Amino acid sequence: MTEEQKELMKRYGITVESKSVYFYKGYKYGHLKDALNYAKVDAGAGTQPESTGGLAKRFPWLF
Repeated sequence: MTEEQKELMKRYGITVESKSVYFYKGYKYGHLKDALNYAKVDAGAGTQPESTGGLAKRFPWLF
């Protein structure tokens, strides 16, 4: 952000907030708990059967 942009924001009472984005294997999450939940599911996915076309890896609670 330039100094000019900062000054304009100050003049007009504009504020800005940073937003955290969490990444796991190409997916984006707005909340750390969601990224952690998927990572935990993914960590156990190697024990699921492959005959389901990969669905067991993405939705292990169905199998």
